[in-house]
Amino acid sequence: MAESYARDYSVSIGEAGRRLNQIGLLQKVMGSIRALEGPRVAGWGIDHGEDFGAWVWLTGDDQPSVEASRVAAAYDDVEIRTGAVHTYVELRAAQDRI
Repeated sequence: MAESYARDYSVSIGEAGRRLNQIGLLQKVMGSIRALEGPRVAGWGIDHGEDFGAWVWLTGDDQPSVEASRVAAAYDDVEIRTGAVHTYVELRAAQDRI
């Protein structure tokens, strides 16, 4: 599996293994932030490019809650982004109407 990831994302096999081992933890961290930010969540994901890491995107320009900020700050590869216009719930509802 690491060999395939290494080829797909142009990283060494060692780096691929490190990233693959991190994914489960990053998913849990994103879940914690989503639970803390609830109605503001617009999306979340993991970037697999040069800057590997997880992100949670929130609506509006207000800073994330203190609790969510603390969670993200505990991990070098987790970022909370702001500025989304629509929440995840709104986007799913719009998609369901199509």
